[in-house]
Amino acid sequence: SQINKDICKKVIDNVKVMVVEEYIRYLSEEPYGEHAYEYSYQLKSYSENQYFKDLVFEKSGKLYNEELLPIHNVDKQRYMLAYNIMRVLYRANKDKFATFCNEVKTKCDKMAAHRIDVLLKEINNEKHL
Repeated sequence: SQINKDICKKVIDNVKVMVVEEYIRYLSEEPYGEHAYEYSYQLKSYSENQYFKDLVFEKSGKLYNEELLPIHNVDKQRYMLAYNIMRVLYRANKDKFATFCNEVKTKCDKMAAHRIDVLLKEINNEKHL
């Protein structure tokens, strides 16, 4: 019946919001480790999904955290985590993200600034964004 369909849709929408909010909360509090990388990958995937992207973009404000950029304790996993987060933020608001990156680059060392620039260039050159 239509009532059951409406209830299921509300439940699905609520779960969708809870999942995205939990991933973002976790990343803003624990920007290191395997779970952080997995959650960043999921958020990147969701940002490319018509069903999730608007929600991810709406909630992405907490991801403006320099700990999520490739400037501290960078290894391969952290680099990929930073790429995923940077890609989400770039797609959500290019201008705001560029301003954020420029501010962070003024406070970090030259190698960290270079890593940010490399990732930005890679993201900028992707055709499907």
